[in-house]
Amino acid sequence: VWFFIFCSFLLQVVFRKRKLVGGITIIEFMMFLLCVYILGSSIIAGTIYVEGHGIVLATILSGFVIPFSIFFLAKNLVDDEQKIRRVFVFFTIIGFYLGVTGIFEHFHIRSLVFPDFIMNPNMGIHWGRARGPFLNAGTNGRVLASIFFMVFYRSEEHTSELQSH
Repeated sequence: VWFFIFCSFLLQVVFRKRKLVGGITIIEFMMFLLCVYILGSSIIAGTIYVEGHGIVLATILSGFVIPFSIFFLAKNLVDDEQKIRRVFVFFTIIGFYLGVTGIFEHFHIRSLVFPDFIMNPNMGIHWGRARGPFLNAGTNGRVLASIFFMVFYRSEEHTSELQSH
């Protein structure tokens, strides 16, 4: 999904259907340089390949490239109130799904857990805990906490707007 969004954004910029909002800031440029430096260092040092595991791009992508690109894309794709509202609604629905799935998973209500592989003890780690579709309780918890604080922030912001009118 990230790759598709990033490529479609780049194509829109190349074909001039979208402009970079405010250009590239110094922070974005420095983040980009950090990504290039880490990727180059990994290749030169030989740590990008681990014997028996292959290329460890997942660590580089999840640790450096994806956070940088999301920071960059957020500024350039979600640029008006309507789009921000849609993003919050989307993440609220995802949070609701993860929370309800975690409850059903905890109480072993297999028929209500979707997708089925979540209840497979042979897949992923942290079997017996609410691990959601990530098959990892830690990741599930981080995503739920992030969504909770994002929705809480948005609801507080919305409440203060209503009170000022």
